[in-house]
Amino acid sequence: PRTRDAGYRAGRRGTGGAYILTTIDFQSLIAQAKTASFDALPVGDYDLECVEATPKPTSTGKEMVKAKYKVIAGPSAGRTVFNQYVLSPENATALAIFFRDMKAHGLDETFFAQLQGVEQPMAVIAARLPGTRVRMTLSQRQWQGQTRNNVDRVQPVPGGGLVGPGV
Repeated sequence: PRTRDAGYRAGRRGTGGAYILTTIDFQSLIAQAKTASFDALPVGDYDLECVEATPKPTSTGKEMVKAKYKVIAGPSAGRTVFNQYVLSPENATALAIFFRDMKAHGLDETFFAQLQGVEQPMAVIAARLPGTRVRMTLSQRQWQGQTRNNVDRVQPVPGGGLVGPGV
């Protein structure tokens, strides 16, 4: 019998009439799930590497990049931090923060000048973030009854330690 991922139902007939059995090691999956931590990181500065970035519209229709980071050093190494970078053309302060945060990732005015007239520029920005390293200052806040991290500041890694595509 052939096996497939958990995304398929057990006992289904596949193409060509072959009977497909699904094998899932739930004990292994439960053990893996128990290693996840939902606790907020302590307040402080963390060096992180962007591991994923995706362009998405906000609920109000603004352009945004959602980014996922991993802590790269210290006792919290390997923990995950999320951040969103929203482009708010109507707000000069929000724009200054957006461009400051992008510069911390190595995306400066020269990079953005090259995006003039490019289709889907937020996708280009998102594609450049993975692999870059930044230092984030994290605080904590309450959200839906849980303590969550809040990104207060994004800065270049001291000593020019940025790494990644095009940096």
